[in-house]
Amino acid sequence: MIKNLPKDFSLEHQWNLFVERCDLGKINMPEDQRREMRRAFFGACGQLLILFKDELGDYIDKEGDEAGAKVMQNMLDQVSDFWQKEMHKQSGKAN
Repeated sequence: MIKNLPKDFSLEHQWNLFVERCDLGKINMPEDQRREMRRAFFGACGQLLILFKDELGDYIDKEGDEAGAKVMQNMLDQVSDFWQKEMHKQSGKAN
């Protein structure tokens, strides 16, 4: 592991931010559920890192930085749309 990187680049730190953002620290859940959530989080991080390193890297090499930035924005928009729909479902306003 690389030492002395800013903590923002630590997946453990990102996991803790995720737990905080989702108020998971306040939820009393079984240990196996928390473990599986952590595994899902790290698995998703790994998948995205592979995507960015391989596919997005190749795409940027072919199409340029601006195209790569548009892909990233599109992916952020997809995440935002997902969570907006989830919040509507949760509040009883399912689409």
